[in-house]
Amino acid sequence: VSSLFVSGVGAGGGAGGGDDDVFIQESGSGGASGESCLRRPMFVTPSSSITITVGTGGAGATVVDTYGANGTDTVIGSLVLQGGFGGSGQRLTNADSVSKGGGVKGYVPPVNNNNTVGGVGGRESRGAWGGSGPGGQTTGSVVTGDLGGACATWAGGDGGTRVLDTFFYGGGAGGASSYYGVGGTGGNGKANGGDAASYGAGGGGAGGKGGTPITIGGAGANGFVLIEWMA
Repeated sequence: VSSLFVSGVGAGGGAGGGDDDVFIQESGSGGASGESCLRRPMFVTPSSSITITVGTGGAGATVVDTYGANGTDTVIGSLVLQGGFGGSGQRLTNADSVSKGGGVKGYVPPVNNNNTVGGVGGRESRGAWGGSGPGGQTTGSVVTGDLGGACATWAGGDGGTRVLDTFFYGGGAGGASSYYGVGGTGGNGKANGGDAASYGAGGGGAGGKGGTPITIGGAGANGFVLIEWMA
């Protein structure tokens, strides 16, 4: 065998957690999906071997005002499919560009108690044919979570629903979808974010809670590799 067709995706990023401020109740943003490729040609030396490492999904944030963990890279010989960024907690900003999988939509501090949308990371990523979507934005305390970023034919993960219980508790944002499926679902108010189940997708953001312990962001999904060849 002297040539291969390689498909794969980097691991998805974990999502941001909810806020611990009893007067805010804001939620976390979704994790980004990993970089992907589909049936990319790769030439190899007959009877040789290549090293393959499948990326591990990032854990969701468990501490207030921290990011979910980035997904790790999937490596196939010399080809690196980068993992997605972790989603942000409600007071953080993450508008990174395409250096890794695709950024998330970050949080921008509210003006007169009205949240504004943070910067959006690049949807297309370097070094592979497929792009990767950003996670959904961090939401305000009175709104439903934003959709995660779309990828290929998949819409982004659904945002969580706000909950009214004395205060409005914001819904978490959805995780970014990967080439292989939908991102994690954002948690409803006062609930944890959903883990991503599709290879390379980002986790769903936690719903706002307004107390400790905080609600936890959903985990990103592991990467994936498929090798095809003809004898």
